[in-house]
Amino acid sequence: MIIYSEVARAIILPKYYNTYGRGKNFEESSRQEYIENCIKRVKDLKRTIDYMESNVNIFDTSKIAYFGLSWGSTHAPWVIANEKRIKLGILNAFGLSWNSSVPELWHLNYLPHVTVPMLLFSENMITMVI
Repeated sequence: MIIYSEVARAIILPKYYNTYGRGKNFEESSRQEYIENCIKRVKDLKRTIDYMESNVNIFDTSKIAYFGLSWGSTHAPWVIANEKRIKLGILNAFGLSWNSSVPELWHLNYLPHVTVPMLLFSENMITMVI
């Protein structure tokens, strides 16, 4: 007897700019280039979700969660604040960065715009933020 589940999950790993050989691998030469690279990474995720939406028979895009681990979790405030199709954030080893030379990317400027439930956890701590 074969039992088929109607619940399926897909894990999508975008090839963000400056990763996997795309770009210059974090060799930003200026403040403006750093900002532009962060914008490119957010656009990469947006294009990934666009692709998922174009395959409606495969993906249910009404239930998209963002999972960030370390470097991925530091991008969460920018990504989730700018991408309204994400319905849940799960972050491991999340920390607020404070790059004083780039106030446009301060996490504290983006956090008020994150309106989805968030689960933050680290080695010995789990925190739910709703």
